[in-house]
Amino acid sequence: MRRSGRTGRLAALRRVPRPDVGLVLLTAVLVGVAVSAPLDVAAAGEATWRHGREALDPSAVSATVVGGTRGQGAEPQTERLAHLDALSSAVSAAGRDAGLGDALELQTVEPVSVQDPAVPGPKHAHAPVVLVSRTSTSTSTSPTSTTTSSSAEANLHLVAGRVDAAGVLVPQDLADQLHLRPGDRMTLAGSVTTRARPAGVTVSGIYVRPAAPLAAYWAGLGLRFFLRAPGRGDEGVVYPPAPVIAAPALLDALAGTIDSPVDVEWSFPAPRTLDLATAERTASAYARLAAAVAGGRVTEAALPVGDPPVLRTSLPGLIADARRTTALLSPPVRAVGVGGAAAALVLVGAWAAASSRRREVQLRGLLARGLRPAEAAGRAARAAVPAVLLGAVLGTALGWAGVSLLGPARVRPDTATAAGALLAAVAALVVVAVVTAALVARLDRVDAGRLEQRLGRVPWLPVLSAVAAVAALPLLHGSGTSTGTSTGGAPLGAVALAVPLLVVGAGAGLAVTALQRLAPRALPALDRLPTGAFLAARRVLAAPGAARLVVVACAVALGLSVYASALADSSSRTLRAKAAVAVGADAVVSADDRVLPALPAGTSAVLRDPQVSVASATRNAALLALDPETFAAVATWDTRFGDRDRLLHRLAGAPGSVPVVIAGDATGLPSTGAAALQEGPYTLQVQVVARVPAFPGMLGRGPLVVVAQQPLLAALAAHDPSPRALFDQEVWVRGDSAPAQRALGLTGSGAAATTTTTAGFLQRPDVRSAAYALAYLRAVAGAGGALGLLGLVLHAAGQQRRRTVATVLLDRMGLGRAAGRTAAALELGLLAGTALVCGCVLALPACAFVLGRVDPVPAVAPAPLFRVPALALLAVVVGTLAAVVLGALLVDRLARRAPAGTVMRAPA
Repeated sequence: MRRSGRTGRLAALRRVPRPDVGLVLLTAVLVGVAVSAPLDVAAAGEATWRHGREALDPSAVSATVVGGTRGQGAEPQTERLAHLDALSSAVSAAGRDAGLGDALELQTVEPVSVQDPAVPGPKHAHAPVVLVSRTSTSTSTSPTSTTTSSSAEANLHLVAGRVDAAGVLVPQDLADQLHLRPGDRMTLAGSVTTRARPAGVTVSGIYVRPAAPLAAYWAGLGLRFFLRAPGRGDEGVVYPPAPVIAAPALLDALAGTIDSPVDVEWSFPAPRTLDLATAERTASAYARLAAAVAGGRVTEAALPVGDPPVLRTSLPGLIADARRTTALLSPPVRAVGVGGAAAALVLVGAWAAASSRRREVQLRGLLARGLRPAEAAGRAARAAVPAVLLGAVLGTALGWAGVSLLGPARVRPDTATAAGALLAAVAALVVVAVVTAALVARLDRVDAGRLEQRLGRVPWLPVLSAVAAVAALPLLHGSGTSTGTSTGGAPLGAVALAVPLLVVGAGAGLAVTALQRLAPRALPALDRLPTGAFLAARRVLAAPGAARLVVVACAVALGLSVYASALADSSSRTLRAKAAVAVGADAVVSADDRVLPALPAGTSAVLRDPQVSVASATRNAALLALDPETFAAVATWDTRFGDRDRLLHRLAGAPGSVPVVIAGDATGLPSTGAAALQEGPYTLQVQVVARVPAFPGMLGRGPLVVVAQQPLLAALAAHDPSPRALFDQEVWVRGDSAPAQRALGLTGSGAAATTTTTAGFLQRPDVRSAAYALAYLRAVAGAGGALGLLGLVLHAAGQQRRRTVATVLLDRMGLGRAAGRTAAALELGLLAGTALVCGCVLALPACAFVLGRVDPVPAVAPAPLFRVPALALLAVVVGTLAAVVLGALLVDRLARRAPAGTVMRAPA
């Protein structure tokens, strides 16, 4: 009877072998590493781009073409303004040709003053204002055009009057100051040329200055026109000049009358949702616009108007920072990814070899029937397809999720991600096929055992030790690192990754071999052990080769986790110390040409001279003069620099002396004693009281001469009545720099341009790339450590399956379940404990050795600082204990499930 279609399909599904869990996990690790490496690089670039974009005003990211009627000629403004519409049309057409659409046009006329009608006569008061017109260059009706009533009412809150193209809108504070109401006339005055005449205009409405956050219509214009700005000293907060809103035609007419130039900005806003890929496409459009503005009809249209327009945008710089980060990050991440993928492929090959050995009897029978190695490879690959596909899907999901959740930024998988996953899956199938074909071919040979005999005679441990020593030579001679340039980069390269693994592998193998050679001396003592302990010790000693292999493999996996954590923690500490040296405090505000006012709490005034000379030295140094009373509270200090309080106390010195501390690379400078310091045209006698490896505020690697301000200025006062004028001034800040900036009268872009922060140093592309690469190494190493512990558990399960008969016999002989569990736990504990000790003891010195020869930012002191990763060591210990417990439970479960009757009948 023929089976029904549904029954046949179910039978076919039953014949499909279940995916092997081990191959699924190995493929998932392989694909996860292959997918996560490019995703991590892309996420780092995206994070760098987002950080740079968030630090700037949205208008700075957009493209702005700046032009107007300013120029070198003597033409009156009325003639220039007559050609302004043609220039605006040319710029708008260039924007549309570049694919940017219509521009937002901003026209301003400044400086302009308005007469107070309440104070007539020659002593009339004037209020500074700026004429503003905001329009869209679209030829169709646009909701963003200020020429329509609905536009102004939508973007300004009128408290009196209405929008009228023949009148202007004034802010309420200006109306209150000049006693203006809707319908009043006010008089505007501009330049002082002979052609300029006062211009009268009607006030059509009064509005309230918009508050933050401003609508997108006024993007980038807040501090210029509307928002309060911090004042200087006791001035509190001040408004910018009052913006008087006028229609374009009216503004041009008023500008012609008062003979004042019109400044025009054509803005092409960037998309609101701007990721890095979209930003690069937008930057390409901005480049096309810049080329059009620099030549063609835009230049021709600008000739009768004024100076040629120029394009301004910060977008290319932000993209360049992101791309530099990815360029620095790609090599180390690629090295980690390739190493992880290669290790996963080796494990896939080991799985294929173990699978072939389990089916050795079946394969020999098939060989006798004419099975060819290529056919066996094809069968093995086809049988592995379901497991590999499932592992590829799982690995892709885990790789993407890991980068998105734990990486620098959330990214979306693309075709390159799918291609990487497919390539890794194909590589796994190829390895399965090749290993199977090689093993089947060897089964069909009469002299198949000769290769094992030859390989068994190879002294692998001495060979591995020699390879480790040779690989370490580039580090000993200062080469082989990825940070040999002054620009820095991530401290990861092939040598920096391979040497610790080789050292741990060779060291663990030598340690296990030494323990195995000493084990016979302990055999008499084994008889006195409890049954479980005796059985565990005998099992470990009975299989020295397997024990050595398991310990070495597990030690390498755990050692890699410890090494990666130590390298990441040490580099993190090093980068923070370098930030403390490069910046000095949380923020440093430059105040070169300002008389310092009373500074708020949490600040310290510092004097700096980038170049002084010491009489007996052959090189120059920088000088830093600090205030010991306030310096300690604001400076960022690392204990590697020395005892801060003791140094500051020695800098205070005795009256009449000028003690100094020399920091950094002070080759050629005096170590102690008296010295002559050349400051400008004056020579001072100083006393060197200490030398330190680094000091906050040190430029590069030094040298830096640190001195207290009071004795230095007192010594210079004998030669110069204004000694402070010889130095650059800085204000060091602990915490938020805004109070210090307000005290110095710095606002907006001026404050940002004169302020350096520790956070800004840590956001440098070379620093960020190092942090991202080490975080990725830590993640991959953590996965490798978990895989090593999982391999330990699977080894225990495999050993138990091979010992099924022995387990049943021991049970028949009266071995209790408690003793069996104890034996399994102690056996795993011996192997895991030896691997844990070897991995940790060898990985930490290897990290210290490698760390001393790589530097994420070599141009900045101090040298790399080593740090023991306490949390990582605790996690490794806890994970090892969990693996031992899990393995013991799994072994006990397999032992209890073994059918005693079937096992005892099997030999017959």
